[in-house]
Amino acid sequence: MKKEIQVQSYVRQEGRLIPVEDLPSEKRELFAVWLKSTYLNELFRGAGRVFPEKEKT
Repeated sequence: MKKEIQVQSYVRQEGRLIPVEDLPSEKRELFAVWLKSTYLNELFRGAGRVFPEKEKT
């Protein structure tokens, strides 16, 4: 019998833990961009650097 695994992501906002699914869509998108760019920067450390599109200016 397989049990389903449920995962809940939280972010700390003003000292409280907030479920990511409860964030407004704009903040959820910013969190996703931060998460992806942090992951890629660690993956390619020393070989290159990834910046969000808005920070390229």
